[in-house]
Amino acid sequence: MAAIVEELNTSRGTVQKRLDRLIANGAIRGFTVRTCEEIDETVLRATMNVKTSGKKPAAIIKALNGLPEVVAL
Repeated sequence: MAAIVEELNTSRGTVQKRLDRLIANGAIRGFTVRTCEEIDETVLRATMNVKTSGKKPAAIIKALNGLPEVVAL
């Protein structure tokens, strides 16, 4: 996002609000991650964003960290 903010010469908040509007009206339907070619293609990798609600983010983080599949959080 920093590159977008710098290129547009605007604030991060402005860029985020615009992205939120584009997502809400369906102009943006999703995001993806492009990895460098040097990464071993035989290894399955995934990146996930998790949005939480409520007042116990520490408990959610602890539970996610307890999953053996989670390598980094």
